[in-house]
Amino acid sequence: MGAVPVFADIDPGTHLLDPDAAEAAVTERTKAVVPVHLAGRPADMDAFLALGARYDVAVIEDAAQAIGAAYKGRPVGAIGDLGTFSFQSSKNMTAGEGGAVLTNDEDLAAAVYSLVNVGRVRGGGWYQHESVGYNLRLTEFQAAILRAQLARHSQQQEVRERNAALLTKLLGNVVSLAPDDPAVTAHGRHLYLMRIPALAAPGRRDAALRALAAEGVAEVSGGYVPLHRNTALTTEARAIADRLGQPYPQSECPNADAVSKDTIWLAQTSLLGTEQRTRGIAAAIAKVVSSLAG
Repeated sequence: MGAVPVFADIDPGTHLLDPDAAEAAVTERTKAVVPVHLAGRPADMDAFLALGARYDVAVIEDAAQAIGAAYKGRPVGAIGDLGTFSFQSSKNMTAGEGGAVLTNDEDLAAAVYSLVNVGRVRGGGWYQHESVGYNLRLTEFQAAILRAQLARHSQQQEVRERNAALLTKLLGNVVSLAPDDPAVTAHGRHLYLMRIPALAAPGRRDAALRALAAEGVAEVSGGYVPLHRNTALTTEARAIADRLGQPYPQSECPNADAVSKDTIWLAQTSLLGTEQRTRGIAAAIAKVVSSLAG
């Protein structure tokens, strides 16, 4: 988009963008703030909406992992100026690829429509292109698949929530989990995140993942590479800053660095199993964590 991303640190307890860190990164060039509802847990939208109002910047919710999540009773993705959802293959509702953008602003809706629909104008002629856009249109076939999944989504979410609650009961004293937040009135349960400080030493997390696979839990994964350490993003961001004649904004995100070393997660598919399977997963994780302590 020709914009320079500026990364801000996270809350290490929740893995979510820290509103104070985001505010500290705002400058006169800032156009938007993008809180991510990571793993399906809503970010602090009260704080981000207040930030957006103070600095007159857009608030764009990344709800790719948060289908079905709600903040203080409000579905995420419909709280900020824009909200984005993903239907990629790993998501709780999938069409293989694709996504959706939500807004209640007519001008933004028209702009997004044109952007994803090869520059066409909403309500205009078929060959009426008034801006340059992309071919990012969800197909009718994908939409039909998603509508069928929408019908079963609430039932599946009940299963995910039940199994997540059981994991929390069984692992609450074994791993570090995000604290409860009364503002999170519905969790998307895309990932079940766990921090295990003993995994931070070089090679320990990979060894733990291999041990878990040997215990029959192969669907557990390691954490993300922090965005401020992502070579593709930083290289492109530096190039854009150079073209604009701006200094590249160096980002110090020690909390993101820390959680990226000791976090493991279970994907949403793991939360759709039976109670017996969920107890088996918890037992395997507890066994591996116990061996690390020994």
